[in-house]
Amino acid sequence: MNLDVHVPAWIIADGNYSPFHEGETRDFALEFYSPSPLTIVRGSVKSLRPQGGNRYRVSAEVVFVAGRVWVVDCGVLAYSEGDTVIPEGVVSGKFVEGSLVFGIDPFFYFEKLWKLPGMPPLVYQWHIDSVSDVPDFYPDYVLHCTRLDTPPSQGRRRQ
Repeated sequence: MNLDVHVPAWIIADGNYSPFHEGETRDFALEFYSPSPLTIVRGSVKSLRPQGGNRYRVSAEVVFVAGRVWVVDCGVLAYSEGDTVIPEGVVSGKFVEGSLVFGIDPFFYFEKLWKLPGMPPLVYQWHIDSVSDVPDFYPDYVLHCTRLDTPPSQGRRRQ
């Protein structure tokens, strides 16, 4: 699976991760942001299609909901905590559709969210294929990466 993952410059500046370089393998969880609310649908097919500009059209199963945190599975697991509105009536097992952007977990998952009862493992290993600037948000970056074929874990090496 290939994904474009947004990395705000402050995440590296804060020391949560060392700078990313082409050719490395790194561990991180995915956070998602949806520019418009995801909608509940009757469906059972997970899909992930690029829309351009680091956006993806997804059909995803909701696999975890607790307070303002939720996790979706669109072929890769990703969480949102408060930034993306959880549609009314969403519970684990429901499917949602919409457009979203993936970002690197700043620290929320690896510092606290993994401890929530029932929270699934979200940390994947990724090969960094290339790194590019985000033209509209310089000095932010986009990691063009490939998920390695290892199961997700709840922890990561300090990077």
